Amino acid sequence: MLLRGLSPLVATLSTPLAAPVIAAARLRGGSAGSARGAASLVTEALALARQVGAAGLVGLRADSAYYTGAVVSAARRAGARFSITVPSNRGVRAAIATISEDA
Repeated sequence: MLLRGLSPLVATLSTPLAAPVIAAARLRGGSAGSARGAASLVTEALALARQVGAAGLVGLRADSAYYTGAVVSAARRAGARFSITVPSNRGVRAAIATISEDA
């Protein structure tokens, strides 16, 4: 979605019993890279989850555009579990190839 040169970044919260709600949002101007502002957005959304009562396991899911050290660090500081898709490249494929079938 592109709105007149603005690129939205949105985080949602959900539970097994509740529909997702928007926890944080940013409109980034210009040709913003996908991950620009993502770490602060993650920090804000995960803090809000705790503020509204999330006491157990909190998870973060993101696609490969958000596979950055800053996003991973923000999730770790917040005590969240995370699943972030890693971009596929030669190094990643080589690392995967070293994993045994019974791992």
